[in-house]
Amino acid sequence: MSRDDELLEDKHPLQAVVFCDSLDSCPKFRPVTLDVPKVLMPLVNVPMLDYVIELLAANGTQEIYLFCRSHADKLIAHVEASKFSTMESLKIETVVSQGAWTEGDALREMSEFGIKSDFILISGDVVSNMDLQKVLAEHKERRTRDKRCIMTMVFKEVPPAHPTRPVHDKTLVALDLDASNQILHFDQIADKSNPSLVRIESKVFEGRDVVQLRHDLMDCNILVCSPEILDRFVDDFDFNEIRSDFLSSVLADMLSDRLHDNKVHAYILKDQYAAKIQDLQTYKHISRDILRRWVYPIVPDGNFPTGCQYTYCRGGFYKEVNVQTGPDVTIETDSLIGEGTVIGEGSVVKGSIIGRNCIIGTGVTVENSFVWSGSELCDGCSVKCALVCGSGVKVGKNAIVSEGCILSFGVRLGAGFQLPAGHRMTLNPVDEMDMEDDDEFEMEFGAGGEQEGVEQDESCLLYTSPSPRDS
Repeated sequence: MSRDDELLEDKHPLQAVVFCDSLDSCPKFRPVTLDVPKVLMPLVNVPMLDYVIELLAANGTQEIYLFCRSHADKLIAHVEASKFSTMESLKIETVVSQGAWTEGDALREMSEFGIKSDFILISGDVVSNMDLQKVLAEHKERRTRDKRCIMTMVFKEVPPAHPTRPVHDKTLVALDLDASNQILHFDQIADKSNPSLVRIESKVFEGRDVVQLRHDLMDCNILVCSPEILDRFVDDFDFNEIRSDFLSSVLADMLSDRLHDNKVHAYILKDQYAAKIQDLQTYKHISRDILRRWVYPIVPDGNFPTGCQYTYCRGGFYKEVNVQTGPDVTIETDSLIGEGTVIGEGSVVKGSIIGRNCIIGTGVTVENSFVWSGSELCDGCSVKCALVCGSGVKVGKNAIVSEGCILSFGVRLGAGFQLPAGHRMTLNPVDEMDMEDDDEFEMEFGAGGEQEGVEQDESCLLYTSPSPRDS
């Protein structure tokens, strides 16, 4: 890259593209995402998307493109009502596409938006306190020496069994340490017939002094991309996914000395935090990491977002203003209670996050669960390891919500009803396309059926999950 090219690039604003849809075939949060986009789901009572925009704004990003396919009206309304809409140094534009079903589709559409310099590509469900300027500087410095360095991937150094890594994450990365962590091999899925077997081409090792194999790197879904990557996707419509298609092609070209011969490098985080919310397991553990202050300065009592007024209380829990608690209420560590919530006598909250304006009756047990704003938990009910989505959800007197269950918006469980583990309930009908995309859940009851134990003024769909841990 010439000096003139460097000066021209410096004149371009720092841009970022945020994927606000799960552009894959793993809808882990259905049926909730039938009503609200995943990036607007609350994480420690703050929409996920706010963590990403805060990260980008804090690192000098001037233009952000929010790419979405569904729920665009809700996304636009949220951004317009947020503090980010009033920031003069930040421009946020929502890009709506009904026809983009893959990452490749999205990048091909983004090629029409005039991105002329290195940009950040990030998923809207990432939480991080990293210094993006460091990875940007490293990427640009490599580009000055070799324009073939087209992309830098951010990884977090964590062991394979770490709770912020999905249970199915078996990523193996081979790095050329003499070439600034150039990626030589990237494999996300081990051989299912023999999980201990890894196949790596011998060319990966040829002519290199030090090749490091890493099984302790988690892909953070944060990329620094050169604008040429958009051209690659435009030229090749076979590229649907960044990692399984584009990155695989780049690595194959590199080993075969083909025409493009682009290079992709790794940037490894050790002390800073970055993780992607991929399922209920990672949702739970990333929430807990925020409460335990691993994502500092992003902490509940740090005035994020503006307007929150949490206090860190003795006993290791957070409480916002105007929370009412009755006699003998127990709130244990790793819990958070939102403003306006009322908790009745003798209730117990263990390791749970309670939203704003919730009503929790007497003798209620909430353990390792998420209760979103506006939920009602009646006297004597029990909610354990579950997600209650607020906004009209009611759990009746002495009802039991078991491990891995999700009660989506508006669902009302009757008194004494026991919802078995792994069940997910919604009032939202699911069309055939949704069912074809969702191979994780099996619909057990048809739309419009009245379920025993569900209040009869509402109808619902009931789903079962074969493995609550994976859901």
